[in-house]
This record gives sequence, C-alpha cells and structure tokens, in this order.
Amino acid sequence: GSGAYQIIALEPGDYSITFTLPGFNTLVREGIQISGGATANIDIQLGVGSVEETVTVSGAAPTIDVQNIVQSETLTSEIFEILPTARGYDSMALLIPAMNIQGGPTTSLSVDTGGISGEGNNRLSIHGSRDSDAEVHVDGMDSNLVAFEGAPQGTPFDAAIQEYVYDYSGNSAEVQTGGVRLNLIPKEGSNTFSGGMFTNWGAPGWLANNITQELIDRGITGGKDGGVKMDQSWMTSP
Repeated sequence: GSGAYQIIALEPGDYSITFTLPGFNTLVREGIQISGGATANIDIQLGVGSVEETVTVSGAAPTIDVQNIVQSETLTSEIFEILPTARGYDSMALLIPAMNIQGGPTTSLSVDTGGISGEGNNRLSIHGSRDSDAEVHVDGMDSNLVAFEGAPQGTPFDAAIQEYVYDYSGNSAEVQTGGVRLNLIPKEGSNTFSGGMFTNWGAPGWLANNITQELIDRGITGGKDGGVKMDQSWMTSP
C-alpha cells in the first residue's frame, strides 16, 4: 500500500520498466543498467491523465546505491577485454585497492608474472581478512573446493564470464565467512549466433634477460670423491 515495489534476482543487463495505473498517464523508464550485487532505486511520479498518454523517459539508472551496505566492485567483460592484464579472476582482483592474492593449492606463487603460475586457484584477501575465508560463487552458487578453503573447484573460463563481482565488506547472511566473496556472473545466450577468439602471446623482445656471465659462472660447479680406506670408507665433496 506504500507504493514501493521490489524486483529481486535480476540478471545483469539493461532493463526497461513500464508503470501503469488507471486514471494516470503511463510512464516508461528505459536504460536501467543492473550489475551483479547492486541495488537500483527508481523513483517515479505518475501524472493524472484524462486521456490515454504514454511518457517515455530514457536514461541510466542512479549509480549511487543508498540501500546496500555491501562494499562491492564489479568488473565487466568490457573491462578485462581492454586492459593489458591477465584475465584470471585473481589478476583482475588486483585492480581493486588493498586486494591481495595468495597462492592456492596448485601453486605457491602470489603474482602471476607472464603466466608462470599456470592455472593456479589463488585465494583473495583484503583489509586483514583471511584468504582461507574467501568464497567463489558461480551465479550465486558456492563452488569452493572442499579440501582447500578459499579456492574454487576449477579455473573459470573468462570468455564465458560477463561480470566479476567482488564483495569484500558487509556481506549478507548468504555468505558464510567474513572474507572476500567473488561471484562469477556467466554470459547469457540469445537468438543471434556470434563468436569470438583471443590469444595470448609474447615476443622475445618483450622478455627481460638479466642473466649475466657472472651468474652463469656461479652455476658451474664441480666435485670430487674417492676412497679413504680400501673397501671400508669413502669421501665425497661438492
């Protein structure tokens, strides 16, 4: 009776809303962008109309969320397709100030320099939280490893991800720990067939070479061994 309505569990994307009430003009609000984990407030006023009339308002929804207390950052596919950085969820997380990554069960490397960590399932932490308290969800469903806390069951395929949503403070009760919660929002299909391709590569000239002759010489070693007393004792030294 207060005139307030809630539409929950919306997938990320662009929406339009039509407001109708007998005796009032119809209002259409277009260009409402919804991202994962965000709450969009739409305030409207319907004018009294004696004849049928439709008013269409086009424009983006308010970007300031005045209801949601969760500290969250959403990185869309447009962002990680443009930026010259690794596409993994952990490398993308480093774009958020104060975010840290810790090597997961398949690697002890915290920073993926040139892909040397492979497809390691790294764990996230921020503002002093425990990396083992991190959670990885796929469209809201928990996908953490049972044996290794804070790491996902597999390496997400970034080409299938529409948004990376990082919640790192004030999480709701659906998050069972107090760490970073990553929600992977997958892309949706459509009636139009489309495709894409990308490749990662590096030219030899892009790779630094700090191996000097001195370092090479340090790698040349030798040793000796032999008998001290025949058939009784022996010695060896590097």
